[in-house]
Amino acid sequence: MSEDVATDVDPLAKFLLPPPSTKCSPELQEKINGFLELKRLGKNFNTEVRNRKGYRNPDFLQHAVNYQGVDEIGSCFSKDVFDPHGYDASDYHEAIEADMKREMERKAQEKKKNQKLEFVSGGTHPAVAVTALKGHQIHHQIDCR
Repeated sequence: MSEDVATDVDPLAKFLLPPPSTKCSPELQEKINGFLELKRLGKNFNTEVRNRKGYRNPDFLQHAVNYQGVDEIGSCFSKDVFDPHGYDASDYHEAIEADMKREMERKAQEKKKNQKLEFVSGGTHPAVAVTALKGHQIHHQIDCR
């Protein structure tokens, strides 16, 4: 019997980029060290940002996305694994919504074009009785049962 030899290959290795082979710049390392020092002092960057008045602004997220140049539908996967920009324009909600609106308008036009009048019997109303008297006088008698 042959035994399969288990390999120590990480299944995510084909999805993730390899670690960088060069060191970061001294400026970036200094910035990272500053954040690590703040963390050691008990400061939390996310909490600090959330407590700022500007963060509670409803336009903050869109402003931050624009300022940082964030690709809102981007992905960390390589394009051969998943390309969020590879979809056809008709797959996005704007196109689907426009198609639905056109279909609703078409149905409304079709309904107007094929409009039929249906006559429904009005029946009688037991609460009101109309009695004609002499000439053109009409008296309404209300039945209050």
